[in-house]
Amino acid sequence: MCNLNSGLIIQWGQSANPTNVTSQTVTFPIEFPNTKYPRMVATHITGANTASSEFIVGIKLVSKSQFIMVIPKVAANIGTYWVAIGW
Repeated sequence: MCNLNSGLIIQWGQSANPTNVTSQTVTFPIEFPNTKYPRMVATHITGANTASSEFIVGIKLVSKSQFIMVIPKVAANIGTYWVAIGW
C-alpha cells in the first residue's frame, strides 16, 4: 500500500483462487476514505493447471473497503494480482 501526500492511495495484493470457486470477496488493507469506489484492475498469475493460458478476471466493487473478483470456472485454482487506486 502507498499513501501519497496528495491523498492518492494505491493498494495492491495477491489473492489465491480456491478450486471450484467462481467469485471471491477481497478486503482492501485500508478503506478508501474519500471516494465512493476506487478504480481497479486485476490479472491472473499462471497456476500449475493453466499451461500459461490467459483469463479475464471480473471486478465488482462492493464498497470503499471490499471488492468481489469474478473468476472463470476454468481458471479456478490460480492466483490473481490486483491493484486499486483512489483517495
